Amino acid sequence: ALLFGWYFDRRSMALIRGSGVHIGPKQLPEIHRATAAIANRLGLKQAPEVFLVEDSVINAAAVKLGKKQVVLLTDDLIEACLRTNNPDALVFVLGHELGHMALGHNGRWRAYIGRIFKKLSRLDEYSADRVGTAVAGNRSVAAQGLLIMTAGPHMLPFINVPELAQQAREVKADSYSVKAEKTLTHPLLLHRLQRVLSDAV
Repeated sequence: ALLFGWYFDRRSMALIRGSGVHIGPKQLPEIHRATAAIANRLGLKQAPEVFLVEDSVINAAAVKLGKKQVVLLTDDLIEACLRTNNPDALVFVLGHELGHMALGHNGRWRAYIGRIFKKLSRLDEYSADRVGTAVAGNRSVAAQGLLIMTAGPHMLPFINVPELAQQAREVKADSYSVKAEKTLTHPLLLHRLQRVLSDAV
């Protein structure tokens, strides 16, 4: 099992390095600096490696491969934050992903347990959202990050945010949405948005 795990980690890292853009001091340096600053603020011993990967979704992920921590940012996520003039929303996303690392959510065993006990995985997402919100500095920036993931950059300027916040409250009060979420490892985006808008930082 240990040998298989070692091989899997090395293979996965090779695939990431061979398929994504490694963000560093000379490659998208603003993101590199922001990651280092957040890692230092959260008390991580070392900043994770960050890669830009092509995908047609607005998303990010924190993975642990052996002792190496890695953050994957999709091209659509970065473009969405820049296109909507919300670069600080990317700080929320980075804070969220590094929050998983600081809280120990992305280890192999914890991830395995989270796939079995999905409620634990959903609670991990809420915890990481709170870290991301604290790193971003205010709830409106965090909400913008979640809004970008919910509506996308093209429709975001047309979204009535107070009306969406009301929809989020209605979704939270709907017992069927709570039941539907039980099969998911991540909370519904409107559940996350409602918590970010209502939680004290």
